[in-house]
Amino acid sequence: MYLYPSEPEPEISIVLKTGYNEVPEIGAMRIPILPTTPVGIVNYHLALDPGAEKDLDFKIPYQPVSLDNPLLQKLRDAQFDDYLNQTIDFWRKSLLGYCHFPARRESYPDL
Repeated sequence: MYLYPSEPEPEISIVLKTGYNEVPEIGAMRIPILPTTPVGIVNYHLALDPGAEKDLDFKIPYQPVSLDNPLLQKLRDAQFDDYLNQTIDFWRKSLLGYCHFPARRESYPDL
């Protein structure tokens, strides 16, 4: 289960192309999918004004999550900044007192 932004409306396809340079058609067909074939393709067409920004948050779990799995709602509710801060806190607590990296203060950003 991949979760991807619905705004702006994405262009969704199973694969990028079905042959050398053939865009997949809509409808039933046999598609040769190899272990190296990219699948679950989502394309966005965005027009941004100069200096404008747009965030697109893609949520791809480490292991597949089925539609009836209670963790799916947790994945939907997950916010990038929350998990970034949790990750930073985890590593700070894990490495506190164990590692010393001699460096001048100005040489790395304050997380």
